[in-house]
Amino acid sequence: MGQLYVVISHDSVFTRMHEVEGPKTVIGRNDDCAIRLPDVLVSREHAILLKTETGFRIRDLGSRNGTCLNGRRIHGEEVLDEGAEVQIRPFRLKVCFSIAEAVKQTVSSEDSTRSASLPAEDSLIEPANVPRLTPGQLRVYNLFVQGFIEKEVAKQLGISVNTVHDHAKAIYKTLSVSTRGELVSDWATRHALRNPEKS
Repeated sequence: MGQLYVVISHDSVFTRMHEVEGPKTVIGRNDDCAIRLPDVLVSREHAILLKTETGFRIRDLGSRNGTCLNGRRIHGEEVLDEGAEVQIRPFRLKVCFSIAEAVKQTVSSEDSTRSASLPAEDSLIEPANVPRLTPGQLRVYNLFVQGFIEKEVAKQLGISVNTVHDHAKAIYKTLSVSTRGELVSDWATRHALRNPEKS
């Protein structure tokens, strides 16, 4: 079974991306919920995401305002398909099974259809408000936020996977993240803050 990412928006404005880890992920208003949605219309423990041998499912936990899947209120457990949309009052959670698809969901359609080829040197995106990355790290960073995995980055840049991995560790340390999912979420948040008209 693969990985699950949810792209979270509040009142149609992107807020963050969450990489689902573990077999059970509780969604709700409580501070200890894995996916915390701070709004009075969200129950303390509202719904739960379940990772099973056959796929991902969602179950409402008897919430006061209910949970909708693709516009329909759910009862019991429902299967989550790629591209499904979960609505928990003002929040919408877009279901993605790959980090590349999650990246596309965090930006405008114009940005999401950009070429997956290596960006030109002068068009590299540099994260704002962080210590400057080296040119090599910046190239790796840009391919990561386009959804490429380490092996694909190595092929694109003509370097070894070990070199990409070393760059990745340095990038994670600089940006204070620990996974590629967190890295992309950090980038998407910065992108949304810099480009509010595209959110």
